[in-house]
Amino acid sequence: MCINATGGGKSGLIYIPAIARKDMIILVIEPTNFLEHDMARNLGAKGVTAIAINAEAQETALRAGRNLWAEAQDCRYQVITISPESLRSSEFDKLLADPTFYKRWGLLVVDEVHLIDEWGRDFRPLYQDIWSVRSRGPDGLVVVALSATVEPGHQTDAIIRHLGFRKGKYFLDRRDCERHNIDFIFRDIEFSFTGQTFRDLDWLIPPGLKKASDVPKCLVYCETIEMGHRMVTYLRSLLPPPLKQHAHTVIRHMHSLNCPDCKSEGLAALYESGDARTTALFVTTAILEVGIDVPDIESVVMFPAPLSASSLVQRSGRPARGRGMHGKAIIHVKKTELELARNYVEMNPADPRLLQSENSTSTPTIPTPAPVDAPLPAPSPGVPTQSLTVSSPLSKAVSTSKIHRPAAKKNPPKSSASRQPCSALLLVIGAHLRGLCITLQINMIYHNPNTSHNCGRCSSCIPQPRPRARVSSTSSSVSSQVPIMLQRPAFLPAPTTNDSTDSIKAKLPGHRKLTQKDSEEISNRLIKAAHRILYSSMSSAPYTLFISPKCFLPPHFIKAITTDLYLITTEAILKDRLEGWRYWDTCGQALWTALSTITFEIAALQDKRHAISLSKRRAVTQLKVEERVRAQNIANGLGHIKRVKLVLSGPSEATLLEPRAVETHAMPPDRTQPTHAALPHPTINFPHKKRTLLSASSRNTAPPKVRRQTNSDTAPSVARSLGKENYPGPGQSDALQQGELLKQNLKQF
Repeated sequence: MCINATGGGKSGLIYIPAIARKDMIILVIEPTNFLEHDMARNLGAKGVTAIAINAEAQETALRAGRNLWAEAQDCRYQVITISPESLRSSEFDKLLADPTFYKRWGLLVVDEVHLIDEWGRDFRPLYQDIWSVRSRGPDGLVVVALSATVEPGHQTDAIIRHLGFRKGKYFLDRRDCERHNIDFIFRDIEFSFTGQTFRDLDWLIPPGLKKASDVPKCLVYCETIEMGHRMVTYLRSLLPPPLKQHAHTVIRHMHSLNCPDCKSEGLAALYESGDARTTALFVTTAILEVGIDVPDIESVVMFPAPLSASSLVQRSGRPARGRGMHGKAIIHVKKTELELARNYVEMNPADPRLLQSENSTSTPTIPTPAPVDAPLPAPSPGVPTQSLTVSSPLSKAVSTSKIHRPAAKKNPPKSSASRQPCSALLLVIGAHLRGLCITLQINMIYHNPNTSHNCGRCSSCIPQPRPRARVSSTSSSVSSQVPIMLQRPAFLPAPTTNDSTDSIKAKLPGHRKLTQKDSEEISNRLIKAAHRILYSSMSSAPYTLFISPKCFLPPHFIKAITTDLYLITTEAILKDRLEGWRYWDTCGQALWTALSTITFEIAALQDKRHAISLSKRRAVTQLKVEERVRAQNIANGLGHIKRVKLVLSGPSEATLLEPRAVETHAMPPDRTQPTHAALPHPTINFPHKKRTLLSASSRNTAPPKVRRQTNSDTAPSVARSLGKENYPGPGQSDALQQGELLKQNLKQF
């Protein structure tokens, strides 16, 4: 296993044996399709026949009437590059079953072997089964593992185990992996990049750009394909008008989902040089992280920083491959990662990899060339990771598997273990935070020789001014260049209060004011409406394909809509609320239509909720009236009466005192009173105008109506109070006296 710096000549262990032994077949396992084609291209330039076999290459060959596996089986190529997944295919089994190929197969190379530990755990588990291919090889098969970023300790042990290496039967050649012609520059991310703007990267497109070759060739690494699309769209919008018609070639987006033709064009553009170069920036994902050997790349930009120190060092190794070049690796760090690094350094002061301030001196080291021609070391003894490691003050103490932390402090909570930066990367970011040499911290992690002197090149050793972002898009000079879909949103000013607003608020019913629940419901409906508007606009605006509803209508615009929603009565008012919204010209009318529908539906829900509330309040009021009347009847001695019906058919007082008919009905005895107190249920008819009276005590209150109760054990229930027509008026004093006499007669009953 050879561990050497990026660009340190590790590929020589592939093409030198191929040149020396023309009859030997070399099988190379590469992590990406880009690296397979790049390796085959470079070997072909050195006179070695090579082929890359993967799904895309097979599809292209089949259209041309070729069978790549059959050509490999015929031993037409000295070097065959394949992916780990191809090792499980039936075509590969047929290849190994061919006796001619099996006899000529003499070398198995695992390139970028550190990915066995990084990708093999979750992302690509077949990486950890490479040892099974070795066991199927012929006797005398040589296995070579190559990498520039294998951390001593746990990672080295895991890789050796997965390769099937045995103690004392392999060589471990660990050399100086420091790139002395690369400057590490760390910058804190200042502006938000969740939307369509990346103002921290404005400096990549200088003002007055005339041609692509005026910009130094640069790789810009991003986290995902979706982020890369937004980044490419924004950077292309900053191009001057003469270059915008060729924006797709001036700034290329390279990722795994590109079609085969786009990948071929992108790979060819990487090797263009001089004034004929048509591409300035390559925005890419991890597919160009390892193995790409392009001589004239001047810088790489990581936005944001990767999740592992290995990825950081690998990406930093892409520039300055040519003779006499000096490159830069610019890493943008998120605020959350800065906080994680600060917490890790504070909670792990005993980490042996941690750079201490007393270990760093201001004297920079003199670059020492890597010992490329050094003789092979002796076979490794018992412990493989310590036998051939370059001596270092930390060689015996470093272990990445377990770190003993102070018992008095707890680890910060992890939001997602799979997306957290590794501890080695946190140490590197911690060096940036503390102002210590970044290169020196990386050397301590990977056991490079220089662990005592500052590099004199990184951003901690030589602070550099931060490039200024362009002026805000509200300026006319910039807004004329940036299309409306990319204009940066402006934060809304605080709403002002005037007479018309106050009058509208005063006239608004109380139940129409928005509650927190109403605002959340409106927000959810607006997001759904934004999704529909985006989907309907794809035919006229293809750029919306990769825009999410949240980016289309950001939360601060939704809040501007839900705040005093009842004041948005016209489309013009909505436009004022959404000042700075980049999609108004194309989607403003559709949003106004959707908002009008949402407002109407929310108002209907509020009215329904208000009606239910009024109904409940009426029921409570009615119950209180019934209880009050019941208590009044009990106080008047009428608590045991179930029904009293008075029929007055004449004005004669004598007639009132002598009822014409008295009907009694049997009534079950009251269980709460003695049996002798049980009274019959009377129905008394009087010759007078029909009127219902209970007693003279109701003189100053509205006498209630009485309805029959089905439950004989409870007092009568009153439905509602009588109106003004039942109040005793002039000429009705006799009726009140008659009521008092009736009360006395009922007591005698």
